[in-house]
This record gives sequence, structure tokens and C-alpha cells, in this order.
Amino acid sequence: MGYEFLEAVNLEALAIELETRDIPFNKEVELPVFCKGYHLSTYYRADYIFYE
Repeated sequence: MGYEFLEAVNLEALAIELETRDIPFNKEVELPVFCKGYHLSTYYRADYIFYE
């Protein structure tokens, strides 16, 4: 779409492209974060995970 659009617009457009191409994905996935073997209470939220 382009840099002039908000991230939310680009993410929604990407989801449409993925669906029309039958590419499997999950949206806004929370992933655990570790530091030196410790599981942090905070999660990283990935915009998309493909081919999970």
C-alpha cells in the first residue's frame, strides 16, 4: 500500500493478500520472551506468523 498509510491499514491489506493467495497465517500472536533462561512476564506480540 505504501508508507503514507497507517500501520493498521497496511496490516489489514496484507491479511487480504494472504487470504486470497491461500497462505496460512495467524494474526497478533503473543510469543514468550526469555532472558538468560528466565521467562519474562511480558510477551512479544508478532503482527503475523506464517505457515505455523
